[in-house]
Order: sequence, then C-alpha cells, then structure tokens
Amino acid sequence: MMIRLRTLSMAGLGTAALLLAAAPASAHGKAPSGPATLATGHGLLTAPVPGTTTGATARARFEFIVRQVGTGPVRGHTEFQVFTGRKHLTFSSRTESTLVATPATCTLSYAGTGREGRTAGYTYAVTATYKSASCTGSANTFAITITPPAGSTQPVYTLAAAPLLRGAIRLH
Repeated sequence: MMIRLRTLSMAGLGTAALLLAAAPASAHGKAPSGPATLATGHGLLTAPVPGTTTGATARARFEFIVRQVGTGPVRGHTEFQVFTGRKHLTFSSRTESTLVATPATCTLSYAGTGREGRTAGYTYAVTATYKSASCTGSANTFAITITPPAGSTQPVYTLAAAPLLRGAIRLH
C-alpha cells in the first residue's frame, strides 16, 4: 500500500511529493507490532556545489519520512537536491535500512541505498538534529553523505551538518 503526501511548497521550487510505504502485513495478516518511530523533515539549506573544491555553495532542498514499527523493517523516502543552474545533484531513495532516534540529544540518523539521477547503487547516511524543549540550544540541522556505487569514479558527496534556512525536522 502506498500513501501519497503532497508537501514542501517553496517559492520558485514547486511542490514535491513524498511517498510512504506502509509496513507489509505478516503471514498472519497483522502488521508488525510494538512502538513506532516516525521521523519527518523537509527544508531549504545552503550546501557545497558538487564536484568543486572552491568552496562554492548553492541552495539545496531535502525531504524525508522514515518509519519503523517495533523491530519491523524501516520504510520511507528520502530526497536531496542541490541546485546549481543547469547541473544539479538529485538523490532519491525509497530504501532505508537503519533508523536510530536519540531523544535525549535530539538527533536521529538513518542510512540506506538509492539513486543519483537515474543511476542506482548509491549508499547514503543522514544525521539530523531537531528542535525540542528537552534539548537546550538544539536547532534543526541536516547532514548527508552519499557514496557512489562500487567501481564508480564519481566522488563521495558530503554535506556537514547545515542549519535549515526554512523547514522543519521532527521526531513524532
């Protein structure tokens, strides 16, 4: 079952669509049980231009929705784009493999596999912090490392923890 959510409308960037895959039923027809962890985020930030060493930056956007019920599989969607005129990095994933939420430090991290443009086989890791009354001085930040498929000559793309210019990250 797929649920389509429309979100993230930013001036000049249009509206993006998120997809959330619902957890599959078990052999007995019941969904996995246990506490659920749901993390969502979307935003606009400043990121390094891919493939440059000059320190040039550009606007980037991200969105994610990641959910795990009990010890069941992690499901979700992640998208990250850096806009640099005609060329831009577009990374998307519908396969998350891990999710670690740490409410005491207002951080969450997850990893998975996805594609850059139309090329599959990339791996990635995301770390995000979110605002919360329980964490003094916490702010919304987003970091991602994207590693190309084995045998590729493309460089790894790394965005260190960048503050959001607009948007939000939440652990529900």
